[in-house]
Amino acid sequence: MNAPVPPQPSLPGPDSDDGNGAPPLQPSSHRALPLGEDMEVWKRVVDGAPERVLRIVEQESAAQIEIQRAESLRRFQLDQHQMRMDIINFRFRVGGAIFGASAFVGVLLLAKYFIDHGAVAPAAGVLSAAVAAVGALVFGARRGK
Repeated sequence: MNAPVPPQPSLPGPDSDDGNGAPPLQPSSHRALPLGEDMEVWKRVVDGAPERVLRIVEQESAAQIEIQRAESLRRFQLDQHQMRMDIINFRFRVGGAIFGASAFVGVLLLAKYFIDHGAVAPAAGVLSAAVAAVGALVFGARRGK
């Protein structure tokens, strides 16, 4: 017994125009189910065809949901990673500012020590070196951006 295979209805592609001015169909993530008449023909040709078709559509839908869930989880993990990196960057910047301020205060105290003990020339050298170092850091950071 050779029954004819029903023709598969073809949907217009995304670039096709149906001639009536309607916009072309956009591709869908859902698979179109065959029409009821087509299912009746398939049911006569192959036993259990409607159940098979529905099972295939359900499996494809479950696979698509799993892909979307995995992509959502990946984005969530990337967001968490970026947040951790931002926190570490902030800590480094605060630590650098504290270290730089501490070093500058140390240089000022060293210059004060020299001045208190009557050694003005070394104090001037230490202060001018500190000012030059701070200037190089400030202008170097601006040029680097």
